[in-house]
Amino acid sequence: MRQISTYVGAAEGEALAAAFDQEGAERRETVDRLATLLLDRHGTGRVLFRNTRAAVSGFPRRILCPHELPVSQEDAMPDGFDALDSFQGDSGRLSRAPRVQWLVTWLGEHRAEKVLVICAQAPLAKALEEHLRLREGLRSAVFHEGMTL
Repeated sequence: MRQISTYVGAAEGEALAAAFDQEGAERRETVDRLATLLLDRHGTGRVLFRNTRAAVSGFPRRILCPHELPVSQEDAMPDGFDALDSFQGDSGRLSRAPRVQWLVTWLGEHRAEKVLVICAQAPLAKALEEHLRLREGLRSAVFHEGMTL
């Protein structure tokens, strides 16, 4: 319990330590209070709690469907080049990207299915979602680390 004091403060840590000696419902209330304090301080993100497919039931099995796409010299990325930079402020370039063209076609062929697209960075996820929704007329939503729950 001493380590808890570093997270919630000395006074609260002592009160929690004393309450942990209780039995039954009182102890359960203390555990709930501690969880609330820690979640308020650290959030539900990557620090303490992380929902994973293994921990949360009801998800279908993921199926990898790789598709090889041709890469033109223009689209080839030199070593160390950030592909995201090439799309900043240029929605036309995004719409011409072979991966985006393939994705638009594939999504159109699978409209009845739920699809999760994972991007390496939030700005690309936002740009892609906007492109799919506004330019391609595909229902989409975006979630990224900059959003609140």
